[in-house]
Parts: sequence; C-alpha cells; structure tokens
Amino acid sequence: MSKRINDAGEWIEKVKKSRAGAIIRWVIIALGAAFLILGFFADRLFGKENVLTESVGEILDFVAGFEKNLPVILKTLTWIFLIVVISRVSRAFIKLVSKKVQKSKSVINLVDSIIKYAFAIILVFKVLNLW
Repeated sequence: MSKRINDAGEWIEKVKKSRAGAIIRWVIIALGAAFLILGFFADRLFGKENVLTESVGEILDFVAGFEKNLPVILKTLTWIFLIVVISRVSRAFIKLVSKKVQKSKSVINLVDSIIKYAFAIILVFKVLNLW
C-alpha cells in the first residue's frame, strides 16, 4: 500500500480514490510533456516536411518562436521571479513581526492575502505590459 504525508506531517495510507487522482495527474503531465517534446523537435525528428508541421503549422515551431521572443521571455521570467520573491519575503516578514494573538492572526492572515493578491495582480499587468 502506498503512503503519503498529511498536514500534520504523519504518514498515512493513501485511499484508492487519491491514488487514481495521482495516476490521472501523472498521465496528463506525461502526455503534455510528450506533446511539447514532439512539437519542439518535430523538424529534427521527422524532417522539414512532416504531418505535424504541415497540419499544425507554426504553433509547434517552438524553436523559431523562442528565438524570436527570447528577450521578452527572459524579461517575463525575470519579473515573475522578482515579484514572487518580493511577495514571499514581505509576507514572511509580516508574519514574523506579528504577535501570536488570535485577533492579530486573523488580521495578519487578511493582510497576507491582500499582499498575495496585490502582487498577483501586479504580476499579471506587468507580464501583459511586456508582451
């Protein structure tokens, strides 16, 4: 029987329902990865004129897309990393300096959520601005 760790950090037995969900997730991830690999290397695997590149066209031509958009992709990844780090650090700092009283926990959780969603909105607008 397979096991997993619960929220308390204890090992518990997996039920069949959670095992089935995990299997479905891994199958979907594997199919997505296979599709991306096929699309990325379609020209190199099957030659210049093949069914993938003729039927789907430029959608699967990842190499040319990456080469053309590489500066924008790098700026986007840099902004994503920067905003996520700032968000995590500020949220950790607020939780660290707050008191551990029940009322303040609620307020801190509220402020934490506001910070999280504010940075998410800023990130979305920044990425849209770059593209």
